[in-house]
Formats: sequence, C-alpha cells, structure tokens
Amino acid sequence: MIITSINALIEALRAGKAVQKVWISRNHRDPRVQQLKQWCHRREVLYRFVPREALDRRAGGVNQGVYAEIAAVETFTLQEAMDTARHGLFLLLDGVTDTGNMGALLRSAVAAGVDGVILPRRRSAPLNESVLHASAGALLQSRIVVSRKTSQDLGVFKQAGYWVFGAVAEAGSYSEADLTVPLVLVMGSESGGISPAVLRQVDQQIGIPICSGVESLNVSVAAGILLFEIMRQRTVKGSRSPVTEPPEPRF
Repeated sequence: MIITSINALIEALRAGKAVQKVWISRNHRDPRVQQLKQWCHRREVLYRFVPREALDRRAGGVNQGVYAEIAAVETFTLQEAMDTARHGLFLLLDGVTDTGNMGALLRSAVAAGVDGVILPRRRSAPLNESVLHASAGALLQSRIVVSRKTSQDLGVFKQAGYWVFGAVAEAGSYSEADLTVPLVLVMGSESGGISPAVLRQVDQQIGIPICSGVESLNVSVAAGILLFEIMRQRTVKGSRSPVTEPPEPRF
C-alpha cells in the first residue's frame, strides 16, 4: 500500500507496520514532520529528503509531501476473529463501497471496541490509502475478515450464540432493543440497504428515529450512534468487561 498522508504514515509507524521507502519533501515546513522523523528513528526505518518534484513523480498524484510503502492490510479468518473476541461485538458492512464511509466506520468500530469487521469479498470499498486516511489510521488497528459469503458467516455466528441485529430505516427504535447480548451489527449500503440474503439472517431490525425532512442518516453516522448505544447499554448493565467464555450456542 502507498501512503502519501503524514498522519496515516505516522499511524502506520505507531502501529508497528513494516514501512519502507520513506521519502519526505526537502522543503517540507509541516511541524508534523518532526514527529514523523521521531517515529522513523523509533522503528529504525530509514528516510530520505528528496526534491518535491521527485516525490510528486513517485506519488503520482495529490500528496502531503511524504511517500512511503507498507505491506497490505492484514486480514483474519472468521474463526480467528471469533476466537480472540473480547467484547462479543462484531460489525458487518454489507455493500459499503465508499472509501470515506468505510474509513469513518472503521474509526468508530475501533473506538467502540468492536472485535472484528466483516467485509464481503465483493461489493466493498478497497482497503487502500483513502480508507486509511479517512479512518485516521484506525484501519491498521482493525481486525478485518473478508467473507466469501456473509449470509453463511452469520449462520456461523448464530451457532456460536451471537444475535444478529440489522440497521433498517423503518424499523423500531434501537433504544427498545437489548444490545447487551453477544451480537453482530449489520449495516447496509446507503443506496440499497441490507441485501435480501443477509437480511434473512437478521434476528432483529433496529432503526434510528429522525425528524421529518431527512430520509436517512449517513451510514457511518448511523453506525456510530448504534455502536455507542451498545457501549452505553453494556456499561449500565456492567457487561462491558472482556468476554471470558464463549457465548452459549443458540441452536
């Protein structure tokens, strides 16, 4: 993956990712460059100052005066993510193709302690620098599962004792749902919502009440509201502590 954002590059170094070929514009005046150099020293990553013209040619587009290459984003199998779950909370993004929304969703997921984010192999935004930048580096902290068939994976979750909640605009208010159980939250695309195959696996549909004049909320905003309601309910109930035993199978 190519990185041309200062904050994204600092976050990659902070996360301990394998970073190589760090170039910095010779006439850079951004104060963050000093922090970038410190992280390069800390991670023993070599960097070099180059003319801006050379960096622009290498970056091949809009950049913040830096260029670096890192390894592809690490992904996990569904079983690996479930085996290491601490909070009994997963997020499934069904058809989110906008990189800005994807980045914002991952940022909220990390902040809410989500154990893993399930993405379909197709109909999903590429995990590139745009997502990294929009996530403010949270992409590198996320446990991503790339699913061949999300509807089947939801069946696996159910067998392991998880409940599946789907965000649907016309559904009843999320505040009336018990979100303290181990669960998978499903968010659909802004244009088409949750796909029929995935919707059939949803145990309970939940919605966010909004005033008239607005048809729906941005998917990342809606997910943020729901994820932090999950945190709130679990904190009130005292179930926010790490999961020590797997959920009981539902069937």
